[in-house]
Amino acid sequence: MHGSPLRQGFREVFQDPALLLIEIAWRWAFGTVALLACVLVVVFGLKGVSVPTTALSSRSGIELAVLAQNFASTALLLGAALVRLLIVAVLFLAVAWTILSALGRRATLLRPALASGADLESCARISAIRALIAIGALVLWIVAGLFAGFVIAISGKAGPPNFWLAIPILVPVFLLLVGAWSILNWYLSLSPLFEEPGWFQCARRAWQLVRSRRDEALEITIVTSSIRLLMLVATFLLALAAGGLITNVRVLAFDLTAIALFYFAVADLVSLARLAAFAKLRDAEQQSHGQSIAVHA
Repeated sequence: MHGSPLRQGFREVFQDPALLLIEIAWRWAFGTVALLACVLVVVFGLKGVSVPTTALSSRSGIELAVLAQNFASTALLLGAALVRLLIVAVLFLAVAWTILSALGRRATLLRPALASGADLESCARISAIRALIAIGALVLWIVAGLFAGFVIAISGKAGPPNFWLAIPILVPVFLLLVGAWSILNWYLSLSPLFEEPGWFQCARRAWQLVRSRRDEALEITIVTSSIRLLMLVATFLLALAAGGLITNVRVLAFDLTAIALFYFAVADLVSLARLAAFAKLRDAEQQSHGQSIAVHA
């Protein structure tokens, strides 16, 4: 991989520590906001609600139907107030993601490794569209879950409900939604690299770059995905080892937090190197296009 775009991307990130710090700052800022939002949802959503636990406290071989009924009764107790709270939290996180992602990405695009790219308005539009796609996928998944519940309820009219009927419904929908979301999100994550008048033009340039540099794009994607997967497995094994060796709860919590933060930092490094690698492909494509115009002129 000597001289490959990905190796150059890692070199650019290591040579510019401020670039990585900016990336970590905006991503971890959103992570903090998301964590606080989840805590608030739990605190205010469960406030004053008595959750029945008798079905889970005394029997280890609990039937699936009893467990499902227990969770259903708990959901009914929480009621519409929790639904409204979740909707507000999701919308709030979407806005927070749009703002922090746009500001963070624009700040990284001002660094030499990624310059030049989309302006702040285009970055904000791209971030907003990524958030809307994620919300849309979540809504479709909820609709699929409701449909699966309806099918299970119908099956229970003639006897015990057949919960296995949900599998052929939810699994294909889940794979389809995850696949579509991953592809769209992947292309949109590359779109800010291009200096175009609008977000759609930026996304189209990303599509054209990947098509024209298919082999290099595939290499970058496979290598970075493999690195992140190996890091995830190593993090999981390290967490298991820490859980088996450390008995002090506070020390264990501190160690697990440190392990998680280290993984997130490495993941941000790999993502940024991937972006820098595609910036190298972008620059090479533009240089090749400029030379072609000069020759024909």
